[in-house]
Amino acid sequence: VLIESDVAAYKINEFPHINSNLACNYLENAVLADLTGINVLLYGSPGVGKSEFARALADHLSRYLFEVRAVSVKDGQVDEDERVLKIDKQRLSYLQFINQMLDTSNQSMLLLDECESLFMSADLQYSKEQLHRLLEKNKVPSIWITNHVQCIEESFLRRFKLVLEFPQPTRQMVQKLATDAFTGLKVSNKFVQQLVPTANLSHALIANAAHVAKTIGTKGKEAEQ
Repeated sequence: VLIESDVAAYKINEFPHINSNLACNYLENAVLADLTGINVLLYGSPGVGKSEFARALADHLSRYLFEVRAVSVKDGQVDEDERVLKIDKQRLSYLQFINQMLDTSNQSMLLLDECESLFMSADLQYSKEQLHRLLEKNKVPSIWITNHVQCIEESFLRRFKLVLEFPQPTRQMVQKLATDAFTGLKVSNKFVQQLVPTANLSHALIANAAHVAKTIGTKGKEAEQ
Protein backbone atom coordinates (compact mmCIF):
# COMPACT_ATOMS: atom_id res chain seq x y z
CA VAL A 1 0.00 0.00 0.00
CA LEU A 2 1.41 3.41 -1.02
CA ILE A 3 0.03 6.43 0.83
CA GLU A 4 1.14 10.00 1.29
CA SER A 5 2.81 10.44 4.66
CA ASP A 6 1.43 12.74 7.35
CA VAL A 7 2.42 16.39 7.36
CA ALA A 8 5.65 17.02 9.26
CA ALA A 9 4.96 17.98 12.88
CA TYR A 10 8.51 19.22 13.52
CA LYS A 11 11.20 21.21 11.76
CA ILE A 12 14.51 19.59 10.93
CA ASN A 13 16.32 21.77 13.49
CA GLU A 14 14.18 20.30 16.29
CA PHE A 15 16.34 17.15 16.23
CA PRO A 16 19.60 18.53 17.65
CA HIS A 17 20.80 15.09 18.78
CA ILE A 18 20.78 13.82 15.17
CA ASN A 19 23.25 14.81 12.44
CA SER A 20 20.47 16.33 10.34
CA ASN A 21 22.90 18.55 8.38
CA LEU A 22 24.66 15.47 7.05
CA ALA A 23 21.38 13.83 6.02
CA CYS A 24 20.09 16.99 4.34
CA ASN A 25 23.33 17.75 2.52
CA TYR A 26 23.74 14.19 1.30
CA LEU A 27 20.19 13.83 -0.02
CA GLU A 28 20.19 17.27 -1.58
CA ASN A 29 23.46 16.72 -3.45
CA ALA A 30 22.69 13.12 -4.40
CA VAL A 31 19.41 14.21 -6.00
CA LEU A 32 21.09 17.11 -7.84
CA ALA A 33 23.66 14.67 -9.20
CA ASP A 34 20.83 12.34 -10.33
CA LEU A 35 22.34 9.42 -8.44
CA THR A 36 20.64 6.06 -7.98
CA GLY A 37 20.74 3.81 -4.93
CA ILE A 38 20.00 6.68 -2.53
CA ASN A 39 19.01 4.91 0.69
CA VAL A 40 19.17 6.20 4.27
CA LEU A 41 18.61 3.88 7.25
CA LEU A 42 17.32 5.26 10.56
CA TYR A 43 17.45 2.95 13.56
CA GLY A 44 16.68 3.19 17.26
CA SER A 45 14.15 2.34 19.95
CA PRO A 46 10.41 2.69 19.27
CA GLY A 47 8.94 6.15 19.71
CA VAL A 48 12.17 8.18 19.57
CA GLY A 49 11.07 10.18 16.51
CA LYS A 50 12.45 8.32 13.50
CA SER A 51 9.29 8.69 11.41
CA GLU A 52 8.86 12.32 12.42
CA PHE A 53 12.47 12.99 11.44
CA ALA A 54 11.84 11.42 8.03
CA ARG A 55 8.82 13.71 7.52
CA ALA A 56 10.80 16.75 8.66
CA LEU A 57 13.62 15.78 6.30
CA ALA A 58 11.29 15.49 3.30
CA ASP A 59 9.64 18.79 4.22
CA HIS A 60 13.03 20.51 4.47
CA LEU A 61 13.98 19.19 1.03
CA SER A 62 10.56 20.19 -0.42
CA ARG A 63 9.82 16.62 -1.48
CA TYR A 64 6.64 14.55 -1.28
CA LEU A 65 6.99 11.64 1.12
CA PHE A 66 5.09 8.42 0.38
CA GLU A 67 4.94 5.44 2.73
CA VAL A 68 5.21 1.92 1.38
CA ARG A 69 3.16 0.03 3.96
CA ALA A 70 3.68 -3.58 5.01
CA VAL A 71 0.02 -4.55 5.35
CA SER A 72 -2.89 -5.10 3.03
CA VAL A 73 -6.27 -3.75 4.18
CA LYS A 74 -9.64 -4.65 2.66
CA ASP A 75 -12.95 -3.13 3.81
CA GLY A 76 -11.29 -1.82 6.96
CA GLN A 77 -9.85 -5.23 7.89
CA VAL A 78 -6.44 -6.81 7.47
CA ASP A 79 -6.66 -9.04 4.40
CA GLU A 80 -5.85 -12.58 5.53
CA ASP A 81 -5.93 -14.35 2.20
CA GLU A 82 -3.00 -16.41 0.96
CA ARG A 83 -1.28 -13.45 -0.66
CA VAL A 84 -0.82 -11.69 2.69
CA LEU A 85 1.20 -14.63 3.96
CA LYS A 86 3.86 -13.39 1.55
CA ILE A 87 3.36 -9.69 2.27
CA ASP A 88 7.10 -8.93 2.21
CA LYS A 89 7.33 -10.33 -1.31
CA GLN A 90 4.41 -8.12 -2.32
CA ARG A 91 5.97 -5.11 -0.66
CA LEU A 92 9.30 -5.65 -2.41
CA SER A 93 7.60 -6.16 -5.79
CA TYR A 94 5.59 -3.00 -5.29
CA LEU A 95 8.73 -1.09 -4.32
CA GLN A 96 10.49 -2.26 -7.46
CA PHE A 97 7.46 -1.26 -9.56
CA ILE A 98 7.39 2.22 -8.01
CA ASN A 99 11.06 2.72 -8.82
CA GLN A 100 10.43 1.74 -12.43
CA MET A 101 7.56 4.20 -12.74
CA LEU A 102 9.11 7.17 -10.96
CA ASP A 103 12.47 8.87 -11.05
CA THR A 104 14.38 11.44 -9.01
CA SER A 105 12.90 14.38 -10.95
CA ASN A 106 9.34 13.97 -9.65
CA GLN A 107 10.09 15.39 -6.17
CA SER A 108 9.14 12.18 -4.38
CA MET A 109 10.74 10.26 -1.54
CA LEU A 110 9.75 6.88 -0.13
CA LEU A 111 9.45 5.83 3.51
CA LEU A 112 9.65 2.18 4.56
CA ASP A 113 8.86 1.78 8.25
CA GLU A 114 9.47 -1.50 10.11
CA CYS A 115 11.70 -2.51 7.22
CA GLU A 116 13.51 -5.32 9.07
CA SER A 117 10.98 -7.92 7.92
CA LEU A 118 11.95 -7.26 4.29
CA PHE A 119 15.51 -8.30 5.06
CA MET A 120 14.53 -11.22 7.28
CA SER A 121 12.40 -12.64 4.45
CA ALA A 122 15.31 -12.64 2.00
CA ASP A 123 16.06 -16.16 0.74
CA LEU A 124 12.63 -17.24 2.04
CA GLN A 125 10.27 -15.23 -0.18
CA TYR A 126 12.85 -13.84 -2.62
CA SER A 127 16.60 -13.86 -3.14
CA LYS A 128 19.06 -11.64 -1.29
CA GLU A 129 20.44 -10.59 -4.66
CA GLN A 130 17.05 -9.13 -5.57
CA LEU A 131 17.12 -6.93 -2.49
CA HIS A 132 20.79 -6.07 -3.03
CA ARG A 133 20.00 -4.81 -6.54
CA LEU A 134 17.17 -2.66 -5.26
CA LEU A 135 19.42 -0.98 -2.69
CA GLU A 136 22.06 -0.37 -5.34
CA LYS A 137 19.83 0.79 -8.21
CA ASN A 138 16.58 2.31 -6.86
CA LYS A 139 15.73 5.61 -8.58
CA VAL A 140 13.60 7.18 -5.85
CA PRO A 141 15.42 8.36 -2.70
CA SER A 142 14.25 6.16 0.16
CA ILE A 143 14.30 6.34 3.94
CA TRP A 144 14.20 3.00 5.72
CA ILE A 145 13.28 2.75 9.41
CA THR A 146 13.83 -0.08 11.88
CA ASN A 147 13.64 -0.69 15.62
CA HIS A 148 15.70 -3.86 15.20
CA VAL A 149 18.88 -3.10 13.26
CA GLN A 150 20.43 -6.30 14.66
CA CYS A 151 18.02 -8.25 12.42
CA ILE A 152 19.58 -6.79 9.25
CA GLU A 153 22.59 -8.64 7.86
CA GLU A 154 25.82 -6.78 7.21
CA SER A 155 25.56 -7.44 3.46
CA PHE A 156 22.44 -5.25 3.46
CA LEU A 157 23.70 -2.65 5.92
CA ARG A 158 26.77 -1.84 3.89
CA ARG A 159 24.61 -1.04 0.87
CA PHE A 160 22.91 1.84 2.67
CA LYS A 161 24.64 5.08 1.76
CA LEU A 162 23.92 6.59 5.16
CA VAL A 163 23.01 4.95 8.48
CA LEU A 164 21.90 7.12 11.42
CA GLU A 165 21.26 5.96 14.98
CA PHE A 166 18.43 7.60 16.93
CA PRO A 167 19.33 7.77 20.63
CA GLN A 168 16.85 8.72 23.34
CA PRO A 169 16.11 12.48 23.30
CA THR A 170 18.32 14.66 25.50
CA ARG A 171 16.81 16.31 28.59
CA GLN A 172 16.88 19.65 26.81
CA MET A 173 14.96 18.18 23.90
CA VAL A 174 12.43 16.47 26.20
CA GLN A 175 11.78 19.82 27.89
CA LYS A 176 11.11 21.54 24.57
CA LEU A 177 8.96 18.69 23.28
CA ALA A 178 6.89 18.67 26.46
CA THR A 179 6.53 22.45 26.56
CA ASP A 180 5.33 22.53 22.95
CA ALA A 181 3.03 19.50 23.28
CA PHE A 182 1.40 20.74 26.50
CA THR A 183 0.53 24.18 25.13
CA GLY A 184 -3.02 25.05 26.23
CA LEU A 185 -3.12 22.48 29.03
CA LYS A 186 -2.00 24.98 31.70
CA VAL A 187 0.46 22.59 33.28
CA SER A 188 3.08 24.15 35.55
CA ASN A 189 6.72 24.67 34.68
CA LYS A 190 7.56 22.66 37.81
CA PHE A 191 5.66 19.69 36.37
CA VAL A 192 7.61 19.88 33.10
CA GLN A 193 10.91 20.07 35.02
CA GLN A 194 9.95 16.98 37.03
CA LEU A 195 9.06 15.16 33.82
CA VAL A 196 12.36 15.84 32.05
CA PRO A 197 14.56 13.23 33.83
CA THR A 198 11.99 10.44 33.32
CA ALA A 199 13.73 7.42 31.78
CA ASN A 200 12.82 6.38 28.21
CA LEU A 201 10.54 9.37 27.62
CA SER A 202 10.07 9.75 23.87
CA HIS A 203 8.37 11.89 21.21
CA ALA A 204 5.53 9.41 20.96
CA LEU A 205 4.82 9.14 24.70
CA ILE A 206 4.77 12.92 25.17
CA ALA A 207 2.52 13.44 22.15
CA ASN A 208 0.14 10.68 23.22
CA ALA A 209 -0.16 12.02 26.77
CA ALA A 210 -0.91 15.52 25.47
CA HIS A 211 -3.45 14.12 22.99
CA VAL A 212 -5.37 12.25 25.70
CA ALA A 213 -5.41 15.25 28.07
CA LYS A 214 -6.64 17.58 25.32
CA THR A 215 -9.23 15.10 24.04
CA ILE A 216 -10.89 14.69 27.43
CA GLY A 217 -10.66 18.42 28.14
CA THR A 218 -8.48 18.42 31.24
CA LYS A 219 -6.27 21.31 32.34
CA GLY A 220 -3.90 22.23 35.14
CA LYS A 221 -3.37 19.70 37.95
CA GLU A 222 -5.84 17.26 36.41
CA ALA A 223 -3.95 17.33 33.11
CA GLU A 224 -0.69 16.77 34.99
CA GLN A 225 -2.16 13.63 36.55
